[in-house]
Amino acid sequence: MKDRLLDHPRDRRAQPRERGAYHFPFSVLTAWRGIRLVPTRFGLFFVVILFGMLLGSINYNNNLGFVFTFLLGGIAAVSAVHALNNLMGVRIIDAAAPPVFAGRGGRLDITVQGRKNGHHALAFCIETEKMAAADVPPGQPAALSIALKPLPRGVFPLRRLRISSLYPLGLFACRRQIDISTVLYVYPGPLSAKQVHTGALFTAAETPGGTGADDFKGLRAFQVGDSLQHVFWKPYARGQGLVVKEFETLAGPSLVFNFNRVEGKAVEARLSRLCTMILKADARKLRYGLRLPDRFVAPGDGPAHRHRCLGALAAFHPGSERKRQRSALKGSF
Repeated sequence: MKDRLLDHPRDRRAQPRERGAYHFPFSVLTAWRGIRLVPTRFGLFFVVILFGMLLGSINYNNNLGFVFTFLLGGIAAVSAVHALNNLMGVRIIDAAAPPVFAGRGGRLDITVQGRKNGHHALAFCIETEKMAAADVPPGQPAALSIALKPLPRGVFPLRRLRISSLYPLGLFACRRQIDISTVLYVYPGPLSAKQVHTGALFTAAETPGGTGADDFKGLRAFQVGDSLQHVFWKPYARGQGLVVKEFETLAGPSLVFNFNRVEGKAVEARLSRLCTMILKADARKLRYGLRLPDRFVAPGDGPAHRHRCLGALAAFHPGSERKRQRSALKGSF
C-alpha cells in the first residue's frame, strides 16, 4: 500500500527532475557545433524583398500579402535547417597528398563518408585553392581529388580542409573545417638527361650481399634443400645435430650520391641534379644512398627508399647544417 501511495502521480511531479533529462535540444546543438551559417548575397537580397513585402502588407492591410510574406519567410527558415543538416555527419575517412615535383600542380585525395540520408552539393577546398564539388551517396564513401597550385620545393603541411555548401536554395552558406594533418612533399625538379654527367656525382662502395661461397659467415641449423657440400659434419659426429656453413659474398657497388661533390654553387640546381641521379638509379634498379650536409640515407632500393631519398631532398634547408653546428658548439660549453 505504501508503494502505491509513493507511486502516486502527484508524488512523481513533486520529485526533482534529473539534469539532462531532455537531450534533444542539447544533442542538436552539439551536432551543429563548428558549423557556421551565413547568408549569401542572394539571401540578403531575399531578406530585403521580404521586408519590403511586409511593409507593403502593413501599409495596405493586405492579408494575402501577409500570407505570402510569412510563407516565404518560413521556407527560408526551413532551408537554413536543411543547410545545417546537410553538413552534419560528414566525416573524412582518408586524406593523402601524393608527392610531386617542383613546378607541377599537386592534388589532395580524400575519401568522404556521410550519413544514411546522404549529402548534396558539398564543396571541398584547402585555404585559397580551387574547390572540388561532389555529392556523398547514402551510406557509401565518395572519393574525390582537390587540385593544388604549383609549389616550390619543400614540405608543406595541409592541416585543415574546409567544407561548404549552398544547399538547398542558396540563401545560406554553411561552412565547416576539419583537421586532416596531411603533408605534401614537393621534390626538386629533375633535369634532362643531357644536363647531367653521371661520373662526377657519386662514390662507389661495396656492401655485404646475399649468400655465396667466398667468405665464411657462420653456422645455422640444417634445412631441407640445403646442399650436402656445406654441411659441417663434426658437430653431427658429436651428436649435436646437423649444421650448415653459411657464406657471404660482396655485392656490386652501391651508389652514394654526395651533395658536396655535385658541381655548381646554386643549392636548387645541385638538388635537381641529385634528384635526376636518384631517378636514374631507381629506373636501373640499383642500390643507392644519399649524403647531405645534415642527413645520410643508407643505400637501398625500391619505391619506399626512393621516396625516402627524394623526401630528404625536399626537406633539405641550406642553413640546417649551420644551425646544427651552432647548437653543437653551444652544447659543448
